[in-house]
Amino acid sequence: MNQKYLLISFVFITQLSGSSFPNKNRINPEPEMVGHWEGYGHEIVNWSKADSIFFSLEIFPDGRVSGTVGDAILKNGYIRLNLWMNRKLGNPQYLIGGDLEGNIVEKENIYRKKLKYLILDFVEGKYVGGFHTSGTFTHPWAGNDHWKKHMHMTGVDVVLLKTGFIK
Repeated sequence: MNQKYLLISFVFITQLSGSSFPNKNRINPEPEMVGHWEGYGHEIVNWSKADSIFFSLEIFPDGRVSGTVGDAILKNGYIRLNLWMNRKLGNPQYLIGGDLEGNIVEKENIYRKKLKYLILDFVEGKYVGGFHTSGTFTHPWAGNDHWKKHMHMTGVDVVLLKTGFIK
């Protein structure tokens, strides 16, 4: 493979893997984006019995984010702009990410280390988008119990509504 294609591949992969750079494009959100937000996202994996994940997030003026993702606690959370190339391709404008402590689905003992991203647009006073956790891309047909413990958890149709304010 010649160097031109290697460079193009590297730039493309780097831009698409924005969760690898949590401090890049970190923002101080607009005042209307700050506060306590709650809502659900529809889980689209076939190996979990849960059909939705509940989000309860505090978004602070300095860009820090805390709260819960499912049954897990969000630690070291942040909000930032999605990478410019992703936005140009029509993807949502904002990413929320951070570390997760505890099981994301307690009833099924499903643990994920990170919220790789909650990818959102801020539209008409609410956040809308999808989510993706850490894990592998391996397919579940090789033994559900094993893969359930390791695969990404992905969801769509996230809608977060403001339920409180931060001073």
